[in-house]
Amino acid sequence: MKTCRLCGSQGPLTSEGFCYACHNKEVDKRTGGLLITIIVQDSDWERERFYVTVRKKDTNHEQHIFYFADEIGRSIITEIQKKAEKIEIQGKLYAIKEVINHDDRYANWNALIDIRFLDVVQDDQYNRLLTQKGIHPQDILIWSDIVTGFAPIQVVFDKSHSEYITSVSRYKSFFYKYGKGKLGIHYCRNGKVHHNYDDDNALYDLRDKSLLSEFGYSVAGNNLTEDERQGILEEIIETGLASKGDVLKILKFNIQSHKSSSYMSARKKWEKDVEFVDSL
Repeated sequence: MKTCRLCGSQGPLTSEGFCYACHNKEVDKRTGGLLITIIVQDSDWERERFYVTVRKKDTNHEQHIFYFADEIGRSIITEIQKKAEKIEIQGKLYAIKEVINHDDRYANWNALIDIRFLDVVQDDQYNRLLTQKGIHPQDILIWSDIVTGFAPIQVVFDKSHSEYITSVSRYKSFFYKYGKGKLGIHYCRNGKVHHNYDDDNALYDLRDKSLLSEFGYSVAGNNLTEDERQGILEEIIETGLASKGDVLKILKFNIQSHKSSSYMSARKKWEKDVEFVDSL
């Protein structure tokens, strides 16, 4: 019979040579980034402990430590948020016996999975943020009706304004896979929020690289068909990156500010797209 190298008791041991009781104590002591500890029980009446951590480097599936934004971590958090009685972990169904919130260091863990507003910036602006001292990317979880659970997206946190910021490409990838979720979106350019287009200055600031072009919208040459252009406009409105009124103002501004005959083809496309957005 093997002996636990910590307490000296005999019985089944983990790969590190601990009995399961000492293993649980050691994980609690070593892992400072725990969000949740849950105690579960399987159909054979074996009790086990699972951990969800915010520190990816602490992930260890053999020791039942899961990163909160990975599939298993998200499934655990989702079921707990649903107040479910059972949970499937690594393909096995367990009954949830106890949920322990480690809120001494991560009392705000709920904020990581319940973001109400997200600032979306251009990719180059996001990459510049990552180079700033003290700025580190992190994952947050956002509820997705498509998967009926939480889905991860990488962000940076702006402490000065208490805002979570992500890039256009990351938000697009999230939206295509998980939908908009219960999330308000602010589209920002050069540090300015442009979720309301109330004056000509805001529109002028967007004309060379607008929200529309960020999502691939273009009237140049034969790059896009009419259906493709209008599909992008509909998507922008559906995602919440801009309202129907915002999109109409940008399109109308483009028409009004490009009077030259060299823009005749572009104006016709903008006019067609105005009619389409008006009909939504």
